Amino acid sequence: MKALATRVSIIAGLLAGTGSVLAQGVVNNGPASYRFFNSPTNPGLADFSGGGVHGDELAWSWWWYRTSNDTEPRERRFNPTPNTQSYTGSSAILSDSEPLGLQWSLTWAVSAGATPGAATLISTLRVTNTGAVPLTLNLFNITNPDLGGGLAGDAATLAAPGVISIADSFSDAVGTLTFNPASVAAYTAGGPASLSALLDDDDVDNFVTSGLPFAQVTDFGVGFQFVPVTLAPGGATTASISFSIGVIPAPGFACALMPAAVLALRRRRA
Repeated sequence: MKALATRVSIIAGLLAGTGSVLAQGVVNNGPASYRFFNSPTNPGLADFSGGGVHGDELAWSWWWYRTSNDTEPRERRFNPTPNTQSYTGSSAILSDSEPLGLQWSLTWAVSAGATPGAATLISTLRVTNTGAVPLTLNLFNITNPDLGGGLAGDAATLAAPGVISIADSFSDAVGTLTFNPASVAAYTAGGPASLSALLDDDDVDNFVTSGLPFAQVTDFGVGFQFVPVTLAPGGATTASISFSIGVIPAPGFACALMPAAVLALRRRRA
């Protein structure tokens, strides 16, 4: 469950009726689900669950951009209340345009895992240059996992290139953030509030690969900066990250499988 202050801000935003689309959208795959909150003050606010005992295990995840044709260079959020939204089957598709000649589409695809409570959420952003001249595009993503349903207590380490393993200090919840290391220029692990504040200020900022292993009993997030690309007029690029959740198998689980495995081995030898 997210912090009470966050829930209150959602309710306040919904009641305020700012004129933006503020309804919730939900997609499912078996017991796994993803819910997107159209919150102008909490971009990317979401629920992601594998249907297990831990419930919601994602606080928020959202995208930023920086372009070479910006007369006031800085990072900017993609519109957190997109004008076009589709929730069908296991995929949510959000799309809109930005003032600097960008058309974008963001797909959230959820899939249930093979074990109870396991699920994967893939976020794929496609951006097109709708302007008349080439531009250089930098893309950023910040993801704030919420393992075990609590904002604090997540510990993380780089398990392999492009694989960040996360464990909850207060439960058996585990997770993995996966990215293409060839597409990501840098990533910073740390407090998600400070990461988003860095991108939301009025100057140019870049992430520096740092922060892992992360073992603080505080809120955990990762900021990704993708390799910049130059887009010709009409050109497009995509960026993607994957977030998987699950639980550590109970100690008796492996023991329970051993007799069956031994029996199968004996039958093969017979």
